[in-house]
Order: sequence, then structure tokens, then C-alpha cells
Amino acid sequence: MTDSDPPVDELAAAIADNTAARGVDLWAVDTLGLSATKWADMTDRDPTTVARNVRRARDD
Repeated sequence: MTDSDPPVDELAAAIADNTAARGVDLWAVDTLGLSATKWADMTDRDPTTVARNVRRARDD
């Protein structure tokens, strides 16, 4: 990906490289700069699940 890719392309690439939830969580944390806790609050999910998804996506 390049700096000129629109966010939707980044999201699509993240999902393609990982399972959907992991890819979206990784994108929200790494690209948007949200904390796992903030993203979990925004998506009404458990923060430990989001943090685990981010760790696993980075390990993939």
C-alpha cells in the first residue's frame, strides 16, 4: 500500500490479509491510531477481544 491509497482500500487489504475482524481491528488501531479499548467501546465489544485480534493479526 502507498500513502495515496484511500482508507477503504487499506481496509480491504487488511481484511484480505487476515480474518475480517482481525483485519478491521488492526486497521482501526494501526491506521486510525485508536487504542484497542477505544475501538472496542466504539464497536460495543470486549477490549480484550480487540487487543487479542490485533496481536494475532500482527503475528500473521
